[in-house]
Amino acid sequence: MKKTDELLEKLYNELNQNKAKSGRSFSMVYFSDHGLIHSEDNKGIHILNTAQGKLHFDVPLFKISSDDTERHVYKVFKSGLNFTDGIGKWIGITNEKLNPQADLFSSQSDKDDYGLKQVIEKIPEKADPAIVIPTK
Repeated sequence: MKKTDELLEKLYNELNQNKAKSGRSFSMVYFSDHGLIHSEDNKGIHILNTAQGKLHFDVPLFKISSDDTERHVYKVFKSGLNFTDGIGKWIGITNEKLNPQADLFSSQSDKDDYGLKQVIEKIPEKADPAIVIPTK
């Protein structure tokens, strides 16, 4: 995660410098396509991409825009199944096949997630807590 944070910081700084020179505003959207879980054995800690844990479906999504004047944090359910519609709406695409109600950056949970939330809630596994992975 540290390397991701550093990369995003560098990108943001470059975009900010470009804005200062050109006057063009910018936005950055970051998301992950899946979460991770970990397991431990006598060989160490293993980070896994598996759909067996609830946190596999709990992924970060955020937007930073150079003309934002406030910071909003929403802890709401957004389904990846609506991502294409939401990103399309955000960048101004209109198409009869896109749901015009989809909004990735609203304070409201998705109204239609095609049953995904129910599937996630049925996963019996307890949450996989964050861990510290020592560096060598």
